[in-house]
Amino acid sequence: MSGLAIACPFCYKKEDNEYAMLLHLETQHCEGQSPFVVADEEGGKEGPLDLDGEGGMNHADTDVEEEEGRNNGTLVEWIACPVDGCGEWVQLLKIEEHIELHGTPGHSGTSTLAAAPASIQFNGPASESDYPVMAASRTHRRTGVNDLPAAPTPPPIRTQVNKVDLSNVKRLGKGDLGRYHREEKMPAWLTDLLTRRTFKSSEGIIPVLSKILQQNPRTHYAYLCHPAVQHISKLRREGSFCGYRNIQMVISYIVGSGATGSVAFENKIPSIFRIQDLIEEAWDQGINPKGRIETGGVRGTRKYIGTPEACTIFTCLKIPCEIQGFKNRPEDQPNASEHRLYDAVEKYFADGVDVDQRTNKVRNTMRPPLYFQHQGHSMTIVGIESRNGKRNLLVFDPTYTDPTSVTRYVGQAHVDHGYPDHVLKVYRRGPKYLYRYKEFEIL
Repeated sequence: MSGLAIACPFCYKKEDNEYAMLLHLETQHCEGQSPFVVADEEGGKEGPLDLDGEGGMNHADTDVEEEEGRNNGTLVEWIACPVDGCGEWVQLLKIEEHIELHGTPGHSGTSTLAAAPASIQFNGPASESDYPVMAASRTHRRTGVNDLPAAPTPPPIRTQVNKVDLSNVKRLGKGDLGRYHREEKMPAWLTDLLTRRTFKSSEGIIPVLSKILQQNPRTHYAYLCHPAVQHISKLRREGSFCGYRNIQMVISYIVGSGATGSVAFENKIPSIFRIQDLIEEAWDQGINPKGRIETGGVRGTRKYIGTPEACTIFTCLKIPCEIQGFKNRPEDQPNASEHRLYDAVEKYFADGVDVDQRTNKVRNTMRPPLYFQHQGHSMTIVGIESRNGKRNLLVFDPTYTDPTSVTRYVGQAHVDHGYPDHVLKVYRRGPKYLYRYKEFEIL
C-alpha cells in the first residue's frame, strides 16, 4: 500500500500512501459535508471530527496510533475508512479488505451504508429514563481471550459475587479500551444522534439467507440460527459501537422468541444508554466487579466493551450464558484455534437440529445467535456454512447493513437471486478473514 509519495491535486500536499491521501481529500477538499467533519447545532462546521476525545484529530498527519498492552509498544498504523458514512477506524493492513466488504451488490455507490433499504427500521427513543445526561459508550472491542485457557472447550465462567479479591486488578489502557479509554463524557452531538435514532435494524433476514444458501450451488450445507434475530447496524457518523450492537442482536432473539429474559428487557431491544446502565447496575450488585476497575466505568463514554460486559449483563438478569475461548497452544498449527472455533460453532447449531434434518442442505434451527469476539472487533454469528470444502462463519456485522438484493426478498416465499454466492460474501467470515487472528471468544 505504500510507495512513492502522492501529491494532492488541489494543494499539492504529499502523503505516503493512497489511503492517507483519501483521508486528506475527505477532510480538506470534500464537496459538501465531509463525513469526517462534525457539524454544529446551527449546521456550520466545527472542524475535523474529534477522534482522540481531546478536541482534534489524533496524529493528523500520520494517522499512527501507538497501541498499549498487547502490542508491546510497537506502532500500529490506523486510518479512517474513506467510504462515505462509515466512520470506522481500521488498521492500515486491513483497510483493503474492510473497503472490499462495503462493495456488496444492491447498494448505491460503494458503501453498504449509503442508504437504508425499505425494510430497515429506525427506532426512536423509548422513554426519558433510557437516556441519562451522560450517554453512551463507543463499543467494539475489548476481548478477554488472553486470560482464558487454551482448552478448546473451557467450562462456563462462574461469576463470583462475594469476596472477590480486587487488589491486583489494574485499569486497562488504550490497547483494550480504545482511543477513548480516558473519556469521562462523550460529545454532545453524538449523545443527540444516539438519542434521536437509537439503532437501525433489518428484520426477516435469516429466512432470506436460508433460501439464498439453498439456491447457491457452491454451498454444501449450512446451519442457521433462530429466524427472529435482527441485523442491527451502526448509524451514520456514530463511529463504532460494535459490542453494544451485538448485545442488541442477541437481545433481538430473546425478545423476538420470547426466551428467558424477554420480560427483563420489557419485550424491547434496549438502547446503548440502557445497556450501559445494565452493565453498571450489574457491577453494583457485585457481578464481575473487576470490570468497573478495569474500565473505570462505561456510562457516558466511548470505551470499548466486549464479551465480559455482555456476560455480566446476562448473568445479572439470570439469562443462561457461558463464554468459550479458543487460543493456540505452543505446539499447535497456526490456524488451530480457528478450526476449534468452527468445530464448536457447528456442534452448537447441529445440536439444535433433529437428526433426520441433518441430511438437508440448509438446516434451520431455533438456536440463539452467538456473540463473537476477536482482537479488534466483534460480530454476531448467525450460522455456519460449508462451501467448497471449507467452512465459513455466517455473521451479522454491525459495521455493514444488508444489501438491497437481500432485503427486497424479506417476507417473500420465493427467492430467485441471480448471484447467490456473491451476495453471501458480506455475511461470510472464513479462512481469508480469520487466519490473522489466533484467539477468539463466543458467548
